[in-house]
Amino acid sequence: MKTFLLLLSFTLVACSQGDSNSDSHLLPASTEGPVSVMDGFDAADPEGSFQTLAAGVSDSKVIFETYDMDLKEVYQDEKIPLAFPFQVDGNDPVLITGLESSCGCTDVFIEVEGKPYVLNDSIPAGTKGIVRATFTSAKYRKDKNSVITLRGNAANFPEKLTLHAFVRPVFEYEPSQLRFGDVMSGDLQAEAPSLTVSVVAREPFEVLHWKRLPEGVTIQDTGRVETGANGTEQHRWFEVTLGKDLNPGVLYQSAIATTSLGNTLEVVLHANVLGPVKYYPEQRLWFGTVNQGQTPVRVLKVVATLDDKPLVLPEVSFEGAEVFSLVLAEKKPGKEFVVRVKLSTDAPLGRHGGKLKLHYPEGSGLDDHEILVSAIVRSAT
Repeated sequence: MKTFLLLLSFTLVACSQGDSNSDSHLLPASTEGPVSVMDGFDAADPEGSFQTLAAGVSDSKVIFETYDMDLKEVYQDEKIPLAFPFQVDGNDPVLITGLESSCGCTDVFIEVEGKPYVLNDSIPAGTKGIVRATFTSAKYRKDKNSVITLRGNAANFPEKLTLHAFVRPVFEYEPSQLRFGDVMSGDLQAEAPSLTVSVVAREPFEVLHWKRLPEGVTIQDTGRVETGANGTEQHRWFEVTLGKDLNPGVLYQSAIATTSLGNTLEVVLHANVLGPVKYYPEQRLWFGTVNQGQTPVRVLKVVATLDDKPLVLPEVSFEGAEVFSLVLAEKKPGKEFVVRVKLSTDAPLGRHGGKLKLHYPEGSGLDDHEILVSAIVRSAT
């Protein structure tokens, strides 16, 4: 075998280095199909390619009943069998030396006359076969295109078979996120805010268990159920309520349920939960990257959210790098104050950070609060 490969390689090299015009009258005028045996070489499968080259270019073609398949709408987590029937058209046998698929198509193989085909075996003229594959949609959303490529010595190779699908999730939500905006926490609520989400499933389903619910959130099935226009989809409506156990701060979490379809249902919630005090920003003062020697200032704004619960000035302190200074200033007595945080001119190069702490007097009914502070100092040159 090694001797044959070496001789074949030498022959190909010799042909390529010979008189380029000596056989020019033998080259076909048309650009369709390979114009030399070298067009059949596949670097990914050199041994198979040498077998193809040894067999020479076939005048026969592999003709498929369809080259493009449109699955239209499919759902995630489906496995869809595909079949591309073909026939060898011509008088010569053909070899298929390579079979490749782009992402999306799995378990790609060839059947010839109902039996599995082994790459590089000769397929007689007139033979019928099928390229089979499975399209697995689990990882995709919306438009998805996949390509199966066949290589060999057929006159029309390499040949491409294409697949198109529009992949829909098992569950779709309207709205995609429940945005409650500003809501009051705990006993400050006048009433529990609630919103309704519509869930469209690929087929009828039941919620078996809410395995994750953010604290203070309840979800109830409204009992409203409708069948979709295609006769298989099911629409359900759920009411989501924010209760008194909510903690002040930004709520941006998912409620997750197991379902009878085996897929999880996920409802995304967003709310700005207010206590008697609102902080701007809520969690972090970020200076960004500053040149050494600059003295930028960032401001924490603190505002009362209730008319009957006035603000009491806190004790402010900083825990962390000793390159920040603080100034507390009352803007509107009982209503608003600010804390100005200044970066020192002699702050060394590098990253600096810490916590701005607000400690309210006992009996004020206000909870202590912390804000992260961070800055990066770089050379000015």
